Amino acid sequence: MCIDCFCSGVTNRCRRALYFQAKLHLQDVTRVKAVSEKSTLPANAVYYSSSSEVILGDLENLGEPVVYWTLPKEFLGNQAFSYGGFLEYTVFYDVLLKSRPYMAADIKITGANGQTITYSKSTKVEPRIALMSKVQILERNFNFDSGEKVTRVDLMKILSDVKELLVRATYAKNTKDK
Repeated sequence: MCIDCFCSGVTNRCRRALYFQAKLHLQDVTRVKAVSEKSTLPANAVYYSSSSEVILGDLENLGEPVVYWTLPKEFLGNQAFSYGGFLEYTVFYDVLLKSRPYMAADIKITGANGQTITYSKSTKVEPRIALMSKVQILERNFNFDSGEKVTRVDLMKILSDVKELLVRATYAKNTKDK
């Protein structure tokens, strides 16, 4: 994909970077942690059932409305090369009777400048159905918390020094342990 240069406002004499995209796989899911808007959840709330699956358990006792997975350090720092690439993940959850969905962002990316951008799916995530999500890292897919659209400059500044990358773990009230 050919796009205009982005030089972080440092110079107006940009040149093409020799960056190439490659897949970055989460090699060790045990480094994924669960966090809420308020705090990091206790370690006993997270189970690792295989090399590629992380499970949030003990949900009745957590009392946290929306929980996110926080991705490890290889997803942080300078991620400018991920522009135009994809973030892929699969979600599966089950609910007890009389459950209501949470309205929350599916992905949150916070940069060193303190700004957070969000992505929200346009389709509802249904219980008991595994949904593979594939989000292209382009400005058109992200908003600020205020609802304001993200520009390419905004996205590149955040991607140039990612401090936190969160992927939503809970989708409804009364989510059932696996």
